[in-house]
Amino acid sequence: MENGRVVCECNHLTNFAVLMDIYGDLHSFALDVISKVGIALSITGLILTLITYMIFKELRQTRPQHILTNLCSALLVTLVIFLAGIDATSSSVGCTVVTFLLHYFLLAVFMWMAVEAFNMYLAFVIVLGAHVSRFMLKAAIFAWGLPLVIVIVTLAVDIPNTYPDEQETYRSSEL
Repeated sequence: MENGRVVCECNHLTNFAVLMDIYGDLHSFALDVISKVGIALSITGLILTLITYMIFKELRQTRPQHILTNLCSALLVTLVIFLAGIDATSSSVGCTVVTFLLHYFLLAVFMWMAVEAFNMYLAFVIVLGAHVSRFMLKAAIFAWGLPLVIVIVTLAVDIPNTYPDEQETYRSSEL
């Protein structure tokens, strides 16, 4: 905290650094291009993975493959929203919608990874007696439902300040 203002700094070169770069330094353009190319390649890979699973029925028959398709779907939507909405900061409503959706789908990605980890635990540690009835239904409710509850509660707790836009953040930091 400096002079009553909160100052955020970022010193690493991941896509989070692109999100936190508020000054537009010399590397901003290069980081923007690298991020967008990487995201485009990831989107292409995820689409090809999902198309492959749709075409070949034998790839959709086991639990790990169902988990993978859900994880790929959540990742794909996250990256598409990020790519389409990263510059949607001119409108407060647009910024809030993009942030809400990114928050939800990133949490869904983490939940599907947790489901995958639990499934691997059942397969490799428990092995015998590892049957869970209606596993995919429970996993889907957990991995798609819990993030929705978290994001709605986050938004409902303090609607005006939950996902503030850039101009509101700067105005409140100057007070």
